[in-house]
Amino acid sequence: FAQGQMQRARALNESLLEAFQDYHLPSVVLSSQLPYMRSQLAAGYKVDVSEELRAYPGLAAHSLDALLASAEAGKPAVTPQMIFETVKDTKDPYASYVKALVAFRRGQLPRAQTLLSHTKDLHDPFVLWYRGSIFLRSGQITQATADFEKLLDRVKSTAPLYPWAVFAHIGLARCLAKEGEASEARAEYEKAFAVWKDADPDTPLLLEARAEYARLQ
Repeated sequence: FAQGQMQRARALNESLLEAFQDYHLPSVVLSSQLPYMRSQLAAGYKVDVSEELRAYPGLAAHSLDALLASAEAGKPAVTPQMIFETVKDTKDPYASYVKALVAFRRGQLPRAQTLLSHTKDLHDPFVLWYRGSIFLRSGQITQATADFEKLLDRVKSTAPLYPWAVFAHIGLARCLAKEGEASEARAEYEKAFAVWKDADPDTPLLLEARAEYARLQ
C-alpha cells in the first residue's frame, strides 16, 4: 500500500481475511483493518465502513478507530451520541476532530475551522492529512503547510508502512500552487510521483495530483 499498489494490497488483505474466515480474527489482524480502511479513504477510494463493521463485529472493540473511519468516510452518519459514547469527554481533541469533519462535509467551513483549533495536540498522521486539507480548502495556507510538513516528518517513523511521504508532498504542492509558486509546486508533485513510481495509475489521489500538475505546466 505504501508504494501505491492498491490492487495488490487489496488482494493480499483479502487473502489474509480469507485465511481466518473459519476462525475468530486474531487481534493483530483486526487492529490492522481500520487503519487500512482509513488509508484507502485518504487516498480517495470509496470504502463502505458500515459494511466492514457489520462483516467483522470484532472491529467494534476498536471503537475510536471505527468512529474516525466513519467520520473520514462520511458514512455511516456520525451523530453526537456516537461521539459521546465513544470519546466520552466532549472536550477531547478527537471529539473536536470528528465534529470538524462532519461540519466540513456539510459545507460549514467556519465551524470546522473553529473545531480544528481544539485539535492542535493531535499528531495522528490521518488527522494531519485531513486537517491540512481542510485548512487548504478554507484558504488557511500557513496552517495547512504546517500540517503537511509535520506529516512529512512522520515518514521517518512510519514508512515503509504508510504512504505519508506522497500525501505530504501532494499537500505541500497544493499549498505552493495556491500561493502562485508554480515551480516549487511542480517540484513537490514530482517528489510524490517519484515515490509512487510503481503505483496503480488509477489511484484517485494520484489522478487528482497528475491533473493538478498538468495545469501548472
